Amino acid sequence: MNVMEMMDLLSLRLEDAEKGQFTPAFMLKALNNAQIGLANKLHNNYLTELQVLDTNKSLTTGALA
Repeated sequence: MNVMEMMDLLSLRLEDAEKGQFTPAFMLKALNNAQIGLANKLHNNYLTELQVLDTNKSLTTGALA
């Protein structure tokens, strides 16, 4: 599911299918806040599957190169 599909579903749930009451920026912010809220409620064992090791960055003198 991509962002546009999520925004369309959200507008249907908000009973704003014509997108007249809520702006796309507001809906995107609401979706981002919902994702953060869900991640905060999940147990840490479930979040380990979402973590990815970034090997493209190197640490030099306390700063990322």
